Amino acid sequence: MTISSSVSYVKREDIRDVWASVDHYIAEAMEDSDATYCPDKMREQLETQDALLWVVQQDDKIVAAAISEIQNVQGRDTLIISALGGVGFPDWIDMLERTFLRYMEELDLEKMRAYCRPGMAKWLGDREWRKVTTVMEYGQA
Repeated sequence: MTISSSVSYVKREDIRDVWASVDHYIAEAMEDSDATYCPDKMREQLETQDALLWVVQQDDKIVAAAISEIQNVQGRDTLIISALGGVGFPDWIDMLERTFLRYMEELDLEKMRAYCRPGMAKWLGDREWRKVTTVMEYGQA
């Protein structure tokens, strides 16, 4: 059996309709990461600013979601992946990474940065990514 997979961004006017299908992925992605917003704030940002919601679909079912934006980091416009979560990670992560790399090329960007949980950080570290910051926290979880 072959699984049909695709990655696409969600048009701004469709975000509210799609959000209920992806908010739990975004919430999970933000747990134990150094993301600075809660999922509802991320949705507001998607609706009002220049951020994109990306979805991964397998056989017409959304299995993952990511949020990207362009930020100036150390004087360079950088593609920021501020949240990424889903199920079946090994089945789609290569395709999603290739999509983001093509998007970077289209925008003529030289850098991409991802805010992620430890498991994703390990996976990225085994590839061409490098760790650039560490966030420490004190107090109740």
